Amino acid sequence: MEVSMNTKGFRRYGKQVREAEVAGNVLRLPNGFLGKQLLPLWLHPNYILLEDFLVRNTKGDAMDVDEEFKVRKSQFHLVGTPGIGKSYFGHYWFFKQAKDGKRVIWRSQGGVFVYFDFSLEDPFVHASSDYVVPGPWLEDIETIWLVVDGGCKGLDHDGFVLQCVSPGRSGYHEFAKDVGVPFHLEAWTLEELMRCRDALNLGFTDEELAERFYYCGGLPREVLDKRKTSQSLKDFMTTAVSWAPSWEAVIRDVASGADAISNYLLHYRLQRELGVNAVASDCVLQFTLKFASFFVEDLVVDKFQRLGHGKVREFFDFCQRVPEARALSRKFFEKNVHRKLQDGGGDYTIKDLVTPDKPHPVFELKPSSTKRLRRWEVTKVAEGKPSKDEKMRGSAVIGKGESVGLANLDRGCFVNSYAAVFKSLDSFVVPDIMIQCTCSLDHKIFWAPVLEVVQEYDRWYSLQGSTPPPYYRLIFIVPECRFRDFKFQGATSCFKYFGQSSHLTGIKRNDFFSLLLDTVTRLMAWFVTKSSRIAVPKARLESSVYST
Repeated sequence: MEVSMNTKGFRRYGKQVREAEVAGNVLRLPNGFLGKQLLPLWLHPNYILLEDFLVRNTKGDAMDVDEEFKVRKSQFHLVGTPGIGKSYFGHYWFFKQAKDGKRVIWRSQGGVFVYFDFSLEDPFVHASSDYVVPGPWLEDIETIWLVVDGGCKGLDHDGFVLQCVSPGRSGYHEFAKDVGVPFHLEAWTLEELMRCRDALNLGFTDEELAERFYYCGGLPREVLDKRKTSQSLKDFMTTAVSWAPSWEAVIRDVASGADAISNYLLHYRLQRELGVNAVASDCVLQFTLKFASFFVEDLVVDKFQRLGHGKVREFFDFCQRVPEARALSRKFFEKNVHRKLQDGGGDYTIKDLVTPDKPHPVFELKPSSTKRLRRWEVTKVAEGKPSKDEKMRGSAVIGKGESVGLANLDRGCFVNSYAAVFKSLDSFVVPDIMIQCTCSLDHKIFWAPVLEVVQEYDRWYSLQGSTPPPYYRLIFIVPECRFRDFKFQGATSCFKYFGQSSHLTGIKRNDFFSLLLDTVTRLMAWFVTKSSRIAVPKARLESSVYST
């Protein structure tokens, strides 16, 4: 059955797409995307990775890419939380085909197939509610892309397919899921939302955007919607969490691709750390799960803490057994540690990892006074290298306030890693302590961000007219179940790094220590001196640990 009501709009859209250009990382169309008055398309960095992957894996005809996996290599399914930008990538890929003068079929969420030939002066060919390929196209059907926005039942296309669909929707399971390549589009970072806001001139302040991000996470459709208030976003996410009587079921369903209770509770995080021979865009096929937002994290931690230590331990162990959820277990563990430290610390046992048979002295760690520190975040890339910008806001401004203990520290005390590959410092800091939570048995440390933090500490003390402490403490906290087998396997590479760095001469030795926190968590610590040195007499270390 032919569809004629939107013929004029389809024809106008085809011409506008062919004439459009990406300017300032933004694709704008006068009449929106296929009749939808959406925001202009901001070219997210992940779109470039996806584009590169599709180009490299679809060279030639669909049936010639790989004879053994020819169907799998011709069908691609872009999956992610609703509102995360999947349809926008579909429009972007459609735009790329148009600029190359290709034939392409768009299947809208309304069930309409629209056929375009961008080698013609008028690209629009026809529209239909049924999949009916024009006769002249059949000879080259293996090279023609079908872009599907949403679910689609029982469709058999002999060319390339890109389907943009939310997880759990029936279309994802019914439309060649088992033979297609699934992509998991990750949530946006706060920095990416800010860049999009600036490019589109949306008008949110940094504080407003940060508050919306806290509640809703990296969902651009929700966070950047001016019609929605922060309170409405909070209510929206609270309702989503209330739909989840069992978080184990939510994680199990999402990890297996089944219908989750709510698609808004968890997001995908793409693996970005690359091997020597890896291609950047290949990492889009590797993913883990993360809580949708800081607000959701807080609600989950509060819930399990009310249920007691046994339930906390059960949930942590469950996440550890699900490969995609191990990052969740680390985040859950970190939140619990922070809550415990905010209560004032406690009694600890220390063990020397170099000589593990030594007796375990007991000491008390209760920080009595801490000053709030600035938060550093990667906000842009200059000449291929990440550069950090200083984010100052309210009471988190350095030196503006002093709090007693850890209970009054806000998010301004958290230090994010300085680059995508530097995962070594994402916990909180006080003027002489850096605390990092990890669930890994072989946690690798990238020393560059550690040394930058040390330099920032020194600069901060200088600005205050104070003398920097003789050393800075870097404390690692690991779960009790990891403590016995924990070995810092990155030590050799660290020594090698120190030996090759001219500005780190004078490094003589490292001292690694482990600490026991109650019966729940255990800590490993070593001490980083100022001036980028890690050579401290052992007696000095022991005397510095005891707090007054």
